[in-house]
Amino acid sequence: SDNQIQILERTFKVCPNPDETQRAHHGRELGVQPQQIKFWFKNRRAQMRRV
Repeated sequence: SDNQIQILERTFKVCPNPDETQRAHHGRELGVQPQQIKFWFKNRRAQMRRV
């Protein structure tokens, strides 16, 4: 959802490479699997490299 993306974007600005504990925390907070958080951050970092 848009709200989830906003939270992830804010988090990305502070820490673009969260560890497993942080991913688990965000997963619980947003109601998604930590693996999905991991891939979101991976894709976001790749997107930043392309820009």
